[in-house]
Amino acid sequence: MHYNLIDDKTVAHSAIVQYIIDADPDVVGLSEVDTHPLYQDLKSSMSSLGYLDHCEASANQSSCSAIFYKKAKLVCVETKLLQLGSDSS
Repeated sequence: MHYNLIDDKTVAHSAIVQYIIDADPDVVGLSEVDTHPLYQDLKSSMSSLGYLDHCEASANQSSCSAIFYKKAKLVCVETKLLQLGSDSS
């Protein structure tokens, strides 16, 4: 499951969490998550649902891409930031 939060700024924290509860995915990817306070609130809610997380902040630290995964089913063995962009050479 993936959801881009910048596309829908009107989505409330509780609506996002309810959508995740209803879908019950093993992995959730969220992009353009405001790092404060939305990410911290989501991290707390997702933790209570049995998810662990990893978040990579944007260059200006105002948003992040977050991955949540069920700790009962998955184990993170490595994290690595891959930046895609144009090659200026």
